Amino acid sequence: MSDPFIVIPTLNEQEGLDSILRAVPPQYTVIVVDDGSIDGTQQVALSYTNTIFINRGKKLGLVSAYIEGIGVAVSKGADYICVMDGDGQHDPSVLEKMVIFAKENKADLVVGSRYSEHSKNKSNEMHFIRKLISRTANSMFRMSFGKYLHDATSGLRVYSKKAAIELLNNPPRQGSYAGQVEIVSELHAKGLNIMEFPVDFSRRIGGESKLRSRDVLSFFTFILFYGNLWKYLTVGLLGLILNEFVLYSLSFQINYVFAEFAAIEVTVLTNFLFNEYWTFRGRILNRKISRFVMRIAKFNVASYGGVIINFLVFVILSTVGLNILVSNFIGINLAFIYRYVVSVNAVWI
Repeated sequence: MSDPFIVIPTLNEQEGLDSILRAVPPQYTVIVVDDGSIDGTQQVALSYTNTIFINRGKKLGLVSAYIEGIGVAVSKGADYICVMDGDGQHDPSVLEKMVIFAKENKADLVVGSRYSEHSKNKSNEMHFIRKLISRTANSMFRMSFGKYLHDATSGLRVYSKKAAIELLNNPPRQGSYAGQVEIVSELHAKGLNIMEFPVDFSRRIGGESKLRSRDVLSFFTFILFYGNLWKYLTVGLLGLILNEFVLYSLSFQINYVFAEFAAIEVTVLTNFLFNEYWTFRGRILNRKISRFVMRIAKFNVASYGGVIINFLVFVILSTVGLNILVSNFIGINLAFIYRYVVSVNAVWI
């Protein structure tokens, strides 16, 4: 089995790269993929005998740099490929442990996680805004794609040859940090084994953050439209229309309070079926009848809280004189937020 390769994308990271290369064991081959640095990054890379330097000449993107470096590593027979940032935040000494962990657990992707329960998390030193964005991004990932990973935006990773070839054959469509998440979600959807390894991040050594406002916007757009959230929103919208229709139809025949209760019951069952066979169809779920029935039971129990929220808001607002359809609309939306959080954390996991 060959020694692992390390892929490092760089852009004006002379100081950080030098500190990394000094700490990397000489038997490791380091592939530096540079997007046109002008600060001496190239000179640093070429001063070490175990590096391969790829000068792309201009900024082509973080994820594309990963893919290009991984392609070179695969062509040279790598069995495991480590990926890390060049700014000094990632500790090279942890890579060997991550590779051993990958081998022992037959993992196709090991992600260095700042937020697993075993991480000491020196990233607490991270700037507050950057930390807030990271925490929010990973929380949204878990809600939209599943609970199987705590730190999907981490750039410290180890890929098996199988995962690397999958990436080369089906490269991510997104760039930057959205691309990091796409890689994780696509490999998970293909059934590859993804695991986390607790790590600590340090402060950046020189250079500047690659995170731009449009990268943040791109990430949250990807989460919204490529994960489960937009499907859940669609199901919720259909449920809202159905709920209002049932309420309107029955309100002419029975007391509007009882009509609202019936509308809620119809919506709960309909939403479950749509979510089971469409929204969360891509998740790796146990499809046995017993587990299906268990999910129905759990969804109904979880829905009680949403029903209570919906019902109480409806009664309170309609009692004070607000139109019953408007009251119902507000109740549905508050219940929807609650039900989504519970669904992704307790029902379809």
